[in-house]
Amino acid sequence: MGCEVVEAADGPSGLQIIESQRPIDVLVTDVGLPLLNGKQLADAARAVHPELPIIIITGYAGIALVNVNLPKGVEILRKPFSLEELTSRIATLLSRAK
Repeated sequence: MGCEVVEAADGPSGLQIIESQRPIDVLVTDVGLPLLNGKQLADAARAVHPELPIIIITGYAGIALVNVNLPKGVEILRKPFSLEELTSRIATLLSRAK
């Protein structure tokens, strides 16, 4: 896709990257991160970058995230998913952000 990927080992490391003011075009985060969950990371990222497109990945079944009120530009991607589905979601969010 021509994207540069920056990986973080856990939620606090991800937050450090976000707070570094490094340019970020899209955040892809798992809900189940160590020490700071993906929803908390997404909320913190939006505090720094209010329009940042975000994909929150979850393997939790059922209604765990059904009633969550997600802001514009934040999407849930449920596991399992294909690489094609992930890249399609990223491309769609990036095209909307322009």
